[in-house]
Amino acid sequence: MTSTTAGRPVQLAVGLTDRHVLELLGDQTLLERFNFAALSFAIVGTNRLANYPTTDAHTEPAQLDTGLLTATLKQRARSLRLIAAATIQRDHPYSLARRIASLDVLAGGRTGLLLDSEDAALVKQATAAASQPRSDASANSATPVAWQGIDGQVDIPLSVETVVDAAEAIVQLWQSWPRESIIADKEAGVYTQANRIRNVEHEGVYRIHGPISVPTSAQQTPVLAGLVSTVGEHTAPGLFDLLLASEREATSHSSAEESLPSTPVFEVLPAGYGRTTVAAARAAIDRGRQGLVVTPSEGRTGLIGLLDDTLPALAEAGIDGGSIPSQTLRATLGIPFQPDRLVGKPSAFAAPAVQSRL
Repeated sequence: MTSTTAGRPVQLAVGLTDRHVLELLGDQTLLERFNFAALSFAIVGTNRLANYPTTDAHTEPAQLDTGLLTATLKQRARSLRLIAAATIQRDHPYSLARRIASLDVLAGGRTGLLLDSEDAALVKQATAAASQPRSDASANSATPVAWQGIDGQVDIPLSVETVVDAAEAIVQLWQSWPRESIIADKEAGVYTQANRIRNVEHEGVYRIHGPISVPTSAQQTPVLAGLVSTVGEHTAPGLFDLLLASEREATSHSSAEESLPSTPVFEVLPAGYGRTTVAAARAAIDRGRQGLVVTPSEGRTGLIGLLDDTLPALAEAGIDGGSIPSQTLRATLGIPFQPDRLVGKPSAFAAPAVQSRL
């Protein structure tokens, strides 16, 4: 019998660090087992998020680009649905929007983005620098900021408002080129009805103008996830498709969940095996969580323990993420399409001229 919350099956996911992904890519047998595991999705690169529930001082810092890791894993394990982890401290919203949209089109609408504020590796560097003696001239240099250097925008604070503003800009960019505009009409000599591509005119913490060069995917836009500890009750309803929370946040952030009743909340379970994880999962379900994110211990041993012990124990307890491999990530999670955030925005281009045939 499958466990449910509010009459719906509980979704099951797994959080992977860079090292987990590299272990999978280096072991074909392990990769094939993981590819067909009963999971709703896997998060790639949790170790780069400073506010992710399982990131601590002992977490190995990220060394590789999360987009590259996610794309490579998706190409090698085609049944997986993947969410790439990223931060506004490392990446500008426009760059993130374009990279994840490209990945989602290639993956058939089976990917998403988990957005956080601070990059764990950069936070560690700043902490180490702060512990060293410095002159008065450098006293203010340790203040963490978001991405710098575009269009004169510098010293953008790593605040809740910045994360929410980046998320709003990313979703608008994802919606700027509707795939329905691609008609590939050979007779008329028109590939895309360019006048249906809309101009993003985002004026917030970030200033972003123009569309991205990637059309929407089979699920329209990638799934956008956030952390309760980062955005909490400060985000607008419907902006984030799902939120991730730790056990500690189950009660301390109840106001956030009350203000966003329609947003699914997944609880990130602490690292553990077998019955320990089952007990934590049942407690999370009792708190009304719509999904669970399992945390394997680091390295190959952790992945083997996940596949041999944890996932079978959860399945025996009626908790798994079994679904149709070809489904989009939105369809798997039962998440509706994002509302149109570009209503009334002008076209980015003029209508194409139709070629006449002589």
